[in-house]
Amino acid sequence: MNELKEMEKDLQKVKKEYLDAQQALFETDAELEELLIALEELINDYDSDFKLNHIDLNNYAKGNRGNKIGERSYNFLYSHRKIMWFIRTSLMYCRSAKETCESGMR
Repeated sequence: MNELKEMEKDLQKVKKEYLDAQQALFETDAELEELLIALEELINDYDSDFKLNHIDLNNYAKGNRGNKIGERSYNFLYSHRKIMWFIRTSLMYCRSAKETCESGMR
């Protein structure tokens, strides 16, 4: 009889831990959804809006350092590629984590 009571206690403990884990997954999933939206907005806003001046950029890259438009184009291109890499990498990890959460909630 005591064994049965102990097993029932253990079962209740496991059920509570399971429900707590489900709640944590749900909350994490909601936060990941917000992060996904923010990252997708960044990609939509910044991925293709700026048009580089390729002539001035080329002149700047070849050593014409007095070319301010070329310098801005060069700096933008360098920073833009780096930023977009971070955003895409974050988006990839975020999507993967979201899939993990969703599969854990099933």
